[in-house]
Formats: sequence, structure tokens, C-alpha cells
Amino acid sequence: MRHFLLTITLLSVYVVSFAQDANYWSNSYNAGNFFTPGAVIASNKDSGVLFYNPALLAYETKNSTSINGNLYQYQRDIIKNGAGGGLDLRSSDANIIPLLVSGTIALKTKKPFAISYALIRNPVINFQATQRKDTRMNVLDDSYSPGAETYVGQIALQNKASQTSGFVNIGFKLSSKWAFGFSMEGQIYQQNLTESYSSTALINMPDNSLFPPMASAIYDYQASLYHLGLKFKAGLAYNSGRHHLGLLISTPIISLGGSATLYNDSRIDNIIFGESPGY
Repeated sequence: MRHFLLTITLLSVYVVSFAQDANYWSNSYNAGNFFTPGAVIASNKDSGVLFYNPALLAYETKNSTSINGNLYQYQRDIIKNGAGGGLDLRSSDANIIPLLVSGTIALKTKKPFAISYALIRNPVINFQATQRKDTRMNVLDDSYSPGAETYVGQIALQNKASQTSGFVNIGFKLSSKWAFGFSMEGQIYQQNLTESYSSTALINMPDNSLFPPMASAIYDYQASLYHLGLKFKAGLAYNSGRHHLGLLISTPIISLGGSATLYNDSRIDNIIFGESPGY
């Protein structure tokens, strides 16, 4: 009966959750935080938690500077039939970058406190793909171009996005067991999206002229944007022997500004839709 009631309770609170594909709202600073991103706010002797609860900076007693670089991301994307039947769009990308530059300055005053800083770059996505088809196929209406035409189709896609964050954290002790911290994070998000498509066919003329007219459809789309935001965190930490407690309050990202540019152009030449008495 107990298991039945538990199952009914879980089903009653079930909701549908939609996830983002590019991990926009978290950063994995080290191995421990990769498995529990954003969840650690009390002490576990891991310097990475300083980025989650700035109050833990109060327990830092040494100055340090760190530059970490690693193979952060290998990405391979396939869009099945992205350019038509049997024509897949494929992209692969690897990034070796300095993921994290950080430092801590511990000040041994009457009430010790510490300041830390960090610069983090997160390559969200870098997708690039091209595809081309050069063949004879029936793509135009037979009313003005009977039979298969000489056809060339091309498509090029690029989607590149990155996020750069800068941190300033301050932590100080309130007493021998309690500490308080404050954090400010600035974010710059940038994205560039480009899509280009062209489709061209030679019109079959009854007189088999040497230079037949061409029918074409061309589409170009470009979008670029950046956004600047600011985020604040305040944390409280309690440490007494084996007992640890943490509290973290975080604000949403406050928009400071941004801009976007959009370019779109499409052109259709010599394409007749539906029946026509001739070209």
C-alpha cells in the first residue's frame, strides 16, 4: 500500500520539462562540478565551489592564480536529408581553449577576507556545413521546360555562438564558524547565423538554342547578435568540524544592453508555377 501511494504521489506531480541543447545556464569548472553543476553550496574542500557560494572564499588563506586549458568540446552534428533526399549536412568541431583563468587574493586583516576573479569562455556551438548537387533532373514545370533539366543546387550553413563570463567574488568571516560572500558576474553572449541557398536550372527550349535561359532561386539569410548581462549572488556558509551548511541566493540575469542585425534577401528568376502556354 505504501508503494502504491508513493507511485500515485509521484504521478500527480509529474510535469513536462523542456531542456536546452547547449547547456546555456551552467558551467563545469572541474570534474566534481561536472557531475553536480550548481548543486554544491557547502564546503567539500573543492576550490570549484567558490564559484557557487562566494562565502567559502573566507576560508581561503593563500594567494593563487590558475590558467586551465583542455580539450573542452568535440562536436559532431548531422542533419539527415538537410539539403534534400539522401543529402545530409555534416559538421564537426573541436575546441582547445583556455577555459578558465582565475585568481584568489587572501588579505590577512583583523577580520580576514578574500577576493577572487575569473574569466571563463564557453563555446556553445560551432556548426558549419555545405552541400552541392549537380545533375540532370526534372525540376521545372513541363509546360515551359519539358523533360529533365541541367540542375545545380548548393547550400551553406553556419551557426556559431559563444559566451564569455567575468567574475568578481568577495568573502569574509562573520565569526569563527560563519562566513558571508558576495559575487558579481558579467556575461557577453554572441551568436552569428548564416544560411545561403541557390538553385539553378537551364530551361529546355524547343529550338535547342546554344544559350538557353536560366531559372533560379537564391536565398540569403544572416543574423548576428550580442547581449550583455549582469548577475549577482550572495552566500552564507557555516563550518564547524564535520558539520557544514550553505545558503546561496542568485538573481536572474539583468539585461544591460545588446544589439542584433538581420539581413535577408531572396530572388526568383524565370520560374513559372502551374500550367502556362509556354515560356
